[in-house]
Amino acid sequence: MNILITNVSNLESNEMRVFATILMKRHHVTVASTAVAEHQRGSAFSFGSSPVKFKKIGNYELAGELVDAYKFYGTPADTMSIMLNEVMKENRPDLVICGINNGLTLGTDTFCSSNIGMVMQAVFAGIPAIAVAVPIKLGGHSIADLIPPATFILNNAEAFKKIGKIPNTFINISCPLVPRFEDYRGYGVGSMDRLTPMTTYREGTDPNGEKYFWTEFTERKTAEGKKNEPAMGLSYFEKNYIIVTPLTVDATDYRQIAKLTEKNKKGVR
Repeated sequence: MNILITNVSNLESNEMRVFATILMKRHHVTVASTAVAEHQRGSAFSFGSSPVKFKKIGNYELAGELVDAYKFYGTPADTMSIMLNEVMKENRPDLVICGINNGLTLGTDTFCSSNIGMVMQAVFAGIPAIAVAVPIKLGGHSIADLIPPATFILNNAEAFKKIGKIPNTFINISCPLVPRFEDYRGYGVGSMDRLTPMTTYREGTDPNGEKYFWTEFTERKTAEGKKNEPAMGLSYFEKNYIIVTPLTVDATDYRQIAKLTEKNKKGVR
């Protein structure tokens, strides 16, 4: 397959280089990334504030081969949109893979995730797409950390491509960190799961006496009061199961359409 791999860290991160190198064993890959870390940017575009600049890296080498690589000075959504609609418009990828992201995208985090923002642009363009993430590690992950999740994606890329052909659908994949691929206990299909907040805010005062809040990440747990447990949720992830979550870009609440349509027949009030 012709695969586009994108990342929101940088082209030289282990998350990009290890992932792309392993996918190259069976597929042709092109890589693209934001020049600097652009986490939690969702689907934001660079409208009017500044032009989106990018350049092709002429000496990007993986496993002894030169690979087409692009560095973008813009948002993650800019990166994906320009790659698909400009750079690769004559040779569009068969599958888009966003990741491996340094930091999981779980629950409602999905709505602000840069990784998911990029995937959605691929879905809008009609291209099968998946997002892949592992638990956050400050400073990035080792090569050993990334080989197991990359191997899982390599083994299942064709299957994910078929699922991605369903209109408006994409796959969000959360991979535990394990010493070896064989240490995965399997994978399960789960819902978004409702989790406790991702961040807390520590209050402080700057030298001018102005208050500020510093964002800090917190340990995630399944939120209390959840009535319908997903088939495989965070508790299974902690037992070394990979969690595969099918998502859709169509946020329409079809359950309410009939009710609102019926109400509308009575006239606007």
